[in-house]
Amino acid sequence: MSVHLGHRREHLLQQWREAVRSDAELATCSGLSRSALDDHIPRILDDFAQRLRPDQAHDRSPADSQERRDAAEHGMHRWQQGYDIREAVREWGHPEAVLMREL
Repeated sequence: MSVHLGHRREHLLQQWREAVRSDAELATCSGLSRSALDDHIPRILDDFAQRLRPDQAHDRSPADSQERRDAAEHGMHRWQQGYDIREAVREWGHPEAVLMREL
């Protein structure tokens, strides 16, 4: 699954961007550049794929710690970009939905 997500990374990120941009309840993101919108999401996707690697099955803590740091940094940047908590939580649902459809 890790390899599959790696191969589909750009497609998944594009699906996520489209979902966020078309979500009428995420008004704050409309003024963000692509790099500001992406923020930490590509790295979070990479962290998730890393955790799915068979050689990571025994040691989850390093990847888990990195995922938490990346997610926290993403939330902090969204706050600095003017998101309110409702928007941040709503936006976070989009990468989850994209991954669930892919899986």
